Order: sequence, then structure tokens, then C-alpha cells
Amino acid sequence: MSAAQESRAYESQLPDGWQRFLAHVVEHAFAIERRQPEDFIRHFPPSAIMAGLEDEPQRRANILVICTGVRMKIAVKKSAKSCAQDLQIALDEEETDAETIVTLLDPDDRVLYLDAPKLWAYVTEGEFWSDAGSATAREHVAYMIGRALTDDLITHREIVEGIGTDTLAERLPREELGRLLAAALTESHSGAAFDEQKMLGIVPASTLVEFIPLPHIWDRVVGPLIAARHGLAEAPVEAAPAEAAPEVVVEPVAEAEPEPEARADGPAKGKGKGKGKSKPPPPEDDLDLAIDDVLGLDDDDTTAGKIPR
Repeated sequence: MSAAQESRAYESQLPDGWQRFLAHVVEHAFAIERRQPEDFIRHFPPSAIMAGLEDEPQRRANILVICTGVRMKIAVKKSAKSCAQDLQIALDEEETDAETIVTLLDPDDRVLYLDAPKLWAYVTEGEFWSDAGSATAREHVAYMIGRALTDDLITHREIVEGIGTDTLAERLPREELGRLLAAALTESHSGAAFDEQKMLGIVPASTLVEFIPLPHIWDRVVGPLIAARHGLAEAPVEAAPAEAAPEVVVEPVAEAEPEPEARADGPAKGKGKGKGKSKPPPPEDDLDLAIDDVLGLDDDDTTAGKIPR
């Protein structure tokens, strides 16, 4: 049986969904050889393992007997600190190895007795999802999404909305979109709704990771909706909004006094009352001379209609 098959055969018995998810994800990382036992011991040396098993003398003894050869009656009576020292000596002297220790630590016990966020940090070390060309990275991310659905950590709708319908329409090949359209039409003919669960049944996570960039899936789904939501990682820090520029208040500029109008006989000179005012024109009556005066007529001539020669 291959490592991947062993991982699929394993079924966690832990009570909470996030615990089962984490136990399976760690085991899957070993199964596909994305993570190695040596990596695990680097994150969880004997001192950390035995500290986690401080209240579990029998579990400590089970590891110590195999790795160091000490008898069970003695091993169960040793303190956690003493067990850690013996195990570290056995490791340093190559009397045991990382793979043996990891194998002796049951997958469920890893989650029960070790720090969960540190386990998640171990699994995700190196931001493996950034390697777009890695088939192993794609397989592991797809497994995480599928396992999160199984353990009720996320819904089908959240996955679709997280990735975004625009991204799906842009990234999925025409063949996959055609399959979705055909399925939607078939469902509509029977009066059934075509929802996100049915959609992901046609294009599951194993298909999505082939066409949707892994960083996009991680940043929109795995990171915030699985890891951060369930306490395995800190919530991603959103970029702070740009500081608004201080408001510039423009004071109104006082209107300048209008230039004085030129007088009829030239620009105004000097200061004083009446500056800039034109001399008013004479009344019209003063300009119009009486026609009688111009023609030298008197009232009698006008009346008679005679014009003197």
C-alpha cells in the first residue's frame, strides 16, 4: 500500500471538525512526501513532544521503549523531562531516527497533545502554494479543500464565492464551462436548482487547482475561511487604507477695487471725492436749438406759412 493510500485509509476519531481536518492534513503531507519526518522533528524536538505528553506517561513510555530500548516498567516511571533527554540522546547517537519517532506518535495524538497552530505552521512552512508548477502543491491544496468540506469547516458556496465567479469564468477552460452549462440546463428542465454543491461536483477542487492560481485559492479560501476562521492561523492583515490628505481650505480672495473709469477729457488724476466719474452729458433740450431761432421766424411768419427772403 502506498503512502497516499495509507493516508486515505486513516480516519481520525477526534471529536471536533478542525481537529480531524488538521490530523488528516498532517498525515497527507507525509503521505505525498511534501513534508518529511526530519521537518517534523525540527518543529517538534523531543523536548516539545514529551512536554505535550506530560500527563500521558504510558504514551511517553511507548515511544521511549522502542526508541531507546529502556524497559516499560522503567519508562512509565520517568518524568517528561527525563524522557525528553533520553529520546534526544538516542536521536543524537543515531539509536533511533525521526521517522521512527513520528510513526510512534499517533496522528490523532499529534493534534491532541501538540500545539495546533504550530502544527499548521509546520504543514504550511515555506508557502508551498506559491510554486505554481508543483503538482504536489496542487494535490495538497485540493486535499485541504476537500477535507474541509468533509469536516464541515467550509461550505460549497463559500468556496465558489471565495474564488469568485468572474475568476472561474475567466480561468476554467471552455470544456469545463460547457459541462457546467449542460448540467445547469438539465437541472432546470427537471425543476431542480443548480447550486454550488452540484457545481463543485462537476468541477471539484482537484480540477480547480489545475486552472485557478494556487495563491488566489489560498488567499481567498484556505487562509481566511479555513485556517484563520478555525484558529489555526492568524487572520490575514488587511492593508491599511491610505491616509487621507489634509483638506486644503482656500480662503476667498477679496475682489480688487475696479479701476477708475476715464473721464471724458482723459484719465482721472489725483484723489478725492468723485474720482473716476465722467462728467454727465448736457440735457438734450440744451442741444436742440429752436427751429424758429435758426430760421429767424417769428410767430406770425410761422402762422402765415411764409418764409422771409
